[in-house]
Amino acid sequence: MATVVPNPSLSGTCAWDTRDNKFNGGSVASLKTPTPTIDNLYGRTCEGPFFTVSGTRRPPTGTIAGGLPVDAFDHDGQTMTNIAISATCGSITATPVSCDNIIVWDPNKPEYTMEIGTASTTYSPSTLVSGVAYTVLSVGSPCNNVKFATTGYGWNGETVIGTSVKVNNSTPVKCTDNNNNCSNLVVSPKPAVGDVIIIEDAEHMGTMKCDSW
Repeated sequence: MATVVPNPSLSGTCAWDTRDNKFNGGSVASLKTPTPTIDNLYGRTCEGPFFTVSGTRRPPTGTIAGGLPVDAFDHDGQTMTNIAISATCGSITATPVSCDNIIVWDPNKPEYTMEIGTASTTYSPSTLVSGVAYTVLSVGSPCNNVKFATTGYGWNGETVIGTSVKVNNSTPVKCTDNNNNCSNLVVSPKPAVGDVIIIEDAEHMGTMKCDSW
């Protein structure tokens, strides 16, 4: 009697190595999760795993180790959909692992932007994400000082100390004394339009605003 063996399958997940599933158009998307493995081989010769987009292998040769070529940017709101990781064993295609849609980003456009308002006006974004590079689009007036105000749970030295703000490639301004400067950290040098700001803190977010003093 012939032995019936199960079809090959893939085990694993697909998560992109980027924030918000955004990749510049024309770049290469890579995974932050381990490469899925092919199970139930039973002596079969298999090819893959590899990426597919709408059922078509991309790139036509190679495996996911080389990444997924991202479509060239064409318009705002552009996405790549129906992305999966698959493999073939002879004439059998393993059940694919689905991947999130990719947002195709304009490589000439800042991914994250910031408008620094005055203390008496609304400023955008209302919360800044740790580790993200923001390009400054506007700075309110008057603006003698720019402050970063930490937000989050448990405003105390243990949880807030360590927050730092870096403008361009300058030395980060770091909060070292919760009683004096952690809730309103003066950013130096003062950011200007076109500067890039990064807030470095694992636990806290915050807002950026101008003060006139």
